[in-house]
Amino acid sequence: MGTDLTLAQEGLLRTRLDCEGVEQADGQTFHYVSELDETLTLRTPVLTELNTYGDWTPKVPESYKGMKLNFIGNVHPVHQLSILDQLGHPEFTVIDTIKLWMDTAMTELLDVISKVKGVIVNDIEIRRLAGEPNLIKAAQRLLEMGPDFVVVKRGEHGATLFTEELIFPSNAYPVVDVVDPTGAGDAFAGGFFGHLSRVDEVSDQTMKEAVLYGNVLGSFAIEGYGIEKLETLTLEIIEERFQNYIELTTI
Repeated sequence: MGTDLTLAQEGLLRTRLDCEGVEQADGQTFHYVSELDETLTLRTPVLTELNTYGDWTPKVPESYKGMKLNFIGNVHPVHQLSILDQLGHPEFTVIDTIKLWMDTAMTELLDVISKVKGVIVNDIEIRRLAGEPNLIKAAQRLLEMGPDFVVVKRGEHGATLFTEELIFPSNAYPVVDVVDPTGAGDAFAGGFFGHLSRVDEVSDQTMKEAVLYGNVLGSFAIEGYGIEKLETLTLEIIEERFQNYIELTTI
């Protein structure tokens, strides 16, 4: 991160997250601007400024190595490969990515995909990656590249988990007042991995549950601007919405 964050923002990060691996450099933090259509589902990139991220080289702390579950978020595929190497290519590693890297580093991105357990992307991104408009066929093509599972985020339509033997579609939690969809995908990943970490088991059943928790966390994220809604969450609030979600989607 850069030095443009306020003390309150830095304090929030260090209070809520393990920041051992976070580096701070002089300059502006990564800056991204986009426009959303009237449905708040289709996003058009307007401006991307790498800033301090442009000169960054990932350094994985020793304490992070040997973890059972590993999620490498949206960074340049070359950095994802470096992180994979530093982690020692653990068995369960999942990545996220965005269209920017598909436009500028597709070869490296496909290399990363071939080396990880799972991929979490949205419906537009997977169609671009696979070169296939049909979502099911696109997921099948991505699975053929190496991963054991793919999770496709579909915004207001929920998310779908794909493996070679399984297709698990899920509805989004109904939100009336959508304020800002930015960060909903990251919140989804947090809910997904948070559940798998809590139950300490990876199976078809726990991954289905993890997708549902991902949908619940994403529903909270879009109810506020930025992370303001997530700041107030407790486990009790999350579980209450999860149970309500199950009741809404079960016959």
